[in-house]
Amino acid sequence: MFHPSTRASIASLGAVLLLSVCVTAAIWQRSGTPPDIEIVGFEIFTAQIQEALALIRKHAPSDYASIARHVKRIEESDRSGMAISRATCQMAPDSTYYSLTWCAGVIAHESHHARLARSATYSYGLAEEERECIAYQCAVLERIGAPDTEIDYLATLDGSHFDADADGDGEYTWDDYHARDW
Repeated sequence: MFHPSTRASIASLGAVLLLSVCVTAAIWQRSGTPPDIEIVGFEIFTAQIQEALALIRKHAPSDYASIARHVKRIEESDRSGMAISRATCQMAPDSTYYSLTWCAGVIAHESHHARLARSATYSYGLAEEERECIAYQCAVLERIGAPDTEIDYLATLDGSHFDADADGDGEYTWDDYHARDW
């Protein structure tokens, strides 16, 4: 048997936990962002990312589930990319604000890099990987009703625009990342 004060403490703790779960669920439902995806940036950035995720969740729920599984943080950045080791999608202004559908597509694209990284045969920086991510991005754009101009643009890409080794030293490093302009 528990002492009456212990029983009261346990009941209080249970009430706090229940309230916490309810508040978290309400925030997720209102924002469209699962509580395990952290969005870091200015308010306008956060709103755009939440709307993009809500668009995916509404029109492509299985893609949304995949994104939530592979991305734990989306942050405002000067370049777009996926920091796979941190499960962090970085979003540049051009990727974020071009259009809501483009923003959603870039999130899907970057999350697919993280999904592919879990493969036993994964090798970062290859044009083949980029083509797979472009194809996934295109499929998500089609499912969310993106304009044909965005889908047609993706069809012109073959993955070669992604030259991971920008300085030609045989390794992909932070210097290569900073040499990118997207």
